[in-house]
This record gives sequence, structure tokens and C-alpha cells, in this order.
Amino acid sequence: MVAESANRARAHHALVHDLLAQGLGLREVGRHLGWGGHTVQRHARATNWQSMV
Repeated sequence: MVAESANRARAHHALVHDLLAQGLGLREVGRHLGWGGHTVQRHARATNWQSMV
């Protein structure tokens, strides 16, 4: 279970940062992924995926 949540956190963190690096804004990332703004912000502000677990 822990490994699954860690894998998910790693993937989501990378996905958000990749989209931001492509020039999308936080709102655009949220719309693209179907996530709420606070979820996107948490991933965007996290310096690494480990802080998301």
C-alpha cells in the first residue's frame, strides 16, 4: 500500500512539474488533469515528491 501511494505521489509530482515546465499555468494544469486548484498547488509547491507522501 505504501509503495503504491509513493509511486502515485512520484508520478503526480512529476506530471505537474512537467506541465508547468511546458508553460502551462496552475489553473491550466488543474483543468487538464481534472484536479482542484489546491491539489495542483500542493504538488507545484513541493520541492520533491517525498514531501507529498
